[in-house]
Amino acid sequence: MKRALVGLAALLAQGLLDQPAHAEPLRLESFFNGRFEGQGTVDNKREGTRRTFTATMLATWEGPHGALLEDLAYADGEKKHIVWHFDRTGPDRYVGHRDDLVGDATIETDGEAIRMRYTARTRLPSGQTWTLSFDDRLEQIAPGTVTMTGEVSYLFIGVGTTHMTIRTVGR
Repeated sequence: MKRALVGLAALLAQGLLDQPAHAEPLRLESFFNGRFEGQGTVDNKREGTRRTFTATMLATWEGPHGALLEDLAYADGEKKHIVWHFDRTGPDRYVGHRDDLVGDATIETDGEAIRMRYTARTRLPSGQTWTLSFDDRLEQIAPGTVTMTGEVSYLFIGVGTTHMTIRTVGR
């Protein structure tokens, strides 16, 4: 019994038992493949407002190339359709493209999280278009569930945050 406790303590000290039940590495092509639903918020620090939205998504992959179709419906009635295209450029690296980006999105994963950085021409509810930079972090919190948290900036000044919980559908 004493040996078992010493062995258990050694495993805990090494962090081997701290692995979550979803310890499979988080990768774009393994998690984001199929149908998804999401709920989220966009907080505008400048105006002190919060917008809520729901999302339906479909992701497909063929080899190193992927596509993600997002349909967002905001509580105020605005709707957005976003099409992402991804290319795996290395074991833990991707580039992303969509019509409103300035340049490419850089995407990296370390197995526990996916980090996406990109700059997009964003139409605001007021009708203005601003070029905003996004720094998004996606983390798997349970099997089939990922949270995305993001910082939004304009000319290197933080102007907002985003949050979305994404769940797989039918798997």
